Amino acid sequence: MVKRVLITGASSGLGKAIAEQLRDMGEELVLVSRHIDTVSDEFPNGILISADITKDFDEIADKAGDIDVLINNAGVLYAGPFESMTDEQINNIFETNIIGHMKLTKRVYEKMKKKRGGHIINVISSLGLSGMEERVLYCATKFAMRGFSEALEREARPYNIVVTAVYPSGIKTNIFKKAGLPERDKYMDPKDVAKLIVDLIYAPKGTRPTMLVIRRTKY
Repeated sequence: MVKRVLITGASSGLGKAIAEQLRDMGEELVLVSRHIDTVSDEFPNGILISADITKDFDEIADKAGDIDVLINNAGVLYAGPFESMTDEQINNIFETNIIGHMKLTKRVYEKMKKKRGGHIINVISSLGLSGMEERVLYCATKFAMRGFSEALEREARPYNIVVTAVYPSGIKTNIFKKAGLPERDKYMDPKDVAKLIVDLIYAPKGTRPTMLVIRRTKY
């Protein structure tokens, strides 16, 4: 049965890699990003929504329709000493990495609950498992997303909704460039991480993949 999958942060990096693999498998895609127009030619049959996760959650949920799988992937990173972070950065990273996704998830979850089925995949970070210096804001949002995922997973069980928290370590994406950090050659290929995440969607019946930690082999 074809699944309808909603992916945030789908115009580049890991989100795009997940979308490409699901497209090739014949799934229906709803792709969300502020820059989604940049990949319109690559997903001619998808529903492409140019939107900001921090404020357009109602629009996204309405346009997405009945979703089988929600992949919360969008995020921002600010790096540097905690005291150098601005109030604007604090507000933006929480609104993007946790609050916007919670609001979108709430709207999708309500529909999943009514039909008693669905899968929510929260792409978090290994920094949601352990803190790191000069990543204070990022770690705080990822720890928050971890708590959200673990609690919602328990609440969703009676309604046949699976909630999976994914904790990848460094991936070769432009999030580091935007944060003024170098991309390391030893980071993981987005396509490899995407394959592991896509596999979660097709887990055998009777199983509930609730947590996936993805560590890179090179350091």
